[in-house]
Amino acid sequence: MKNSRINKLVVALVVTVLAAIQGASFAAVISWGSAQNITAATDVVTNGVTISAFQVGNGLPAATVNGVTFLTDTNAVAYGNNSGGYNSFAHGGQFVLGNATLTPSGGQGNLYSGYNTSGQSSGSGSAPFISLSSGYQSILSWDYFNFNPGAELVLTFDSLTVGHQYLVQLWSNDSRGYSSRSNTVDGVTTLLFASGGDGTLGQFATGTFTANATTQVITLTGVGGASVVQLNAFQLRDLTIPEPSTMFLMLCGGGL
Repeated sequence: MKNSRINKLVVALVVTVLAAIQGASFAAVISWGSAQNITAATDVVTNGVTISAFQVGNGLPAATVNGVTFLTDTNAVAYGNNSGGYNSFAHGGQFVLGNATLTPSGGQGNLYSGYNTSGQSSGSGSAPFISLSSGYQSILSWDYFNFNPGAELVLTFDSLTVGHQYLVQLWSNDSRGYSSRSNTVDGVTTLLFASGGDGTLGQFATGTFTANATTQVITLTGVGGASVVQLNAFQLRDLTIPEPSTMFLMLCGGGL
């Protein structure tokens, strides 16, 4: 009788633990490709359906690159100048951009925009930057950054559909001629966003994952002594949902 009760308790405990494990949110592993040099608007992937696409750090109109519309952060001009007068704003805490949240961690613990009181941006009037399409120049001209040792930017996507395959792209660029600066994405891919020459271009990373939770976290970390971490733009695409043209053909085929 005693053993029977113990067995029932063990079974109940195992069921409880398994239920807890099943309900827990373990982020999927993103398969990141190697860093790619920014070259042309065709860098922007169009497979699947756009879930979220943002250019960050500015209050400018939306920009379209290779058919993808990158919305803008309308909060970017709302905070005035920081105490140093260099950046257009410094803001601790989080920024919500559609289904994404951008949070600074470590370092200064603030999000700074990449333009200052004299109108300087992370763009340039020199080639090859100036040779890019106007839309591509727009999304690469502004940024959020955090700096000092331990600086990170944490990008969190929510409202994902479990079981769907997603593609994410991140851009880091500073064409002003600063010395070599880079950050890592999830500790896997290193993006060189400043290489020392006026007009030079940064890099972007592309990754894919199958959602096993409704949220996915991506961490960018500064590299080197300066430990500057920077993000100019990002997009998230659902590869599971057929493109509109594909869906139309499927519907037409089904009606024959």
